Amino acid sequence: MPSFDVNDLNSVDDMIIGHIFEELSRSDWNVLIAHFLGVDHCGHKYGPNHEEMAR
Repeated sequence: MPSFDVNDLNSVDDMIIGHIFEELSRSDWNVLIAHFLGVDHCGHKYGPNHEEMAR
């Protein structure tokens, strides 16, 4: 499962980016929560000020 591949910090977040604008254009929701798992893993692995967070 790609979301559990903590060495791949891009695929899951790229998938979110690929779908979020379509969801934002809809009006049938009140709250939208998007979890960027790659950024989350990166922050836990490297810390918030590491250069990997800037990618």
